[in-house]
Amino acid sequence: MEGILELDVLIYPDEVRLATPEDIREWELETASQLSVPSPRLFVALYPYNPAAMSPNQETAAEELPFVPGQLIKVFGDKDSDGFYHGESGGLWGDVPSNMVAEVPVEDGREFGPLSTRMKIFTDIETTPTSESYRGEEEEVARGA
Repeated sequence: MEGILELDVLIYPDEVRLATPEDIREWELETASQLSVPSPRLFVALYPYNPAAMSPNQETAAEELPFVPGQLIKVFGDKDSDGFYHGESGGLWGDVPSNMVAEVPVEDGREFGPLSTRMKIFTDIETTPTSESYRGEEEEVARGA
């Protein structure tokens, strides 16, 4: 029974030669440097979202992220064709409806650390509080409490 020999080769316009271990390391470093991993973006929930009750597609509701107003969400990548982002908050991952959240500006190059699942963040986007408790929180923040 004959064995199979695998070889790495480099193909150039004017030659073909066997790749050395150094060639392979250089190629791996060059390839890795060309890959760009998008930085996560920070979003804040504007409204409560319970996928089990509110999802436009009940078949995928289990893949969606539930959240409450003010909750911070790390979003990875762009919005898909259905209007959902893919995000993480509080250690949970899932799809996030774009019409229920707003992007929070973060200074270029500044990383944000672990996100708490509930923070008092009020942006310049007008939102309608869903209960008296949110109105109380807004007043508390305005007073600097």
